[in-house]
Amino acid sequence: MIFSKNFFHIPILLCLFTSSVRAGLPQVRNVEAQPLLAQVRRLQEAMEFIGQPLPPAVRDQLAAAAKKNPADVAAAVQRALDPLCLGAVTVLTNGALNFSPAPKAPPLLEQGWRAVLVKVCNAPGAKEVLRVDSPGARTLPESLLAEVPSRWIDVEMFDRRPMNPALSGLPLEYR
Repeated sequence: MIFSKNFFHIPILLCLFTSSVRAGLPQVRNVEAQPLLAQVRRLQEAMEFIGQPLPPAVRDQLAAAAKKNPADVAAAVQRALDPLCLGAVTVLTNGALNFSPAPKAPPLLEQGWRAVLVKVCNAPGAKEVLRVDSPGARTLPESLLAEVPSRWIDVEMFDRRPMNPALSGLPLEYR
């Protein structure tokens, strides 16, 4: 993982095709309910904007989470959104990143695209921009001729409105 002054880079797709059994995603506690729910609303709007709205059952779970006791909101949000995640990025206090792949990776589409979520566990409250990188997604002009056949995927972090380019500093958010 690379930390620079204004950006976090995560090489996320290297973990897509591992076949080992993995534990669930890390759980975050003690998150203020109101800003977390505001971030989740922005996420829902962004998913609708890009043409991949959250499934109705997940939207129902998130609506129910908003009515819970504020101390229980973070757990309810994580139960709803974690199954849609490719993995979790944990921001460590020294600025390093740790990527934990989800127990079951979302399926890829051949000749198409799919939006997947990334859970961000941000205990230090970092507010940098999160960027995604993969050797298979580098552009062809940046590739050596021998590497061109391995350029098979395109990845992009959606960070335009209604999302914010930088992390919010919340201990938990989804991108």
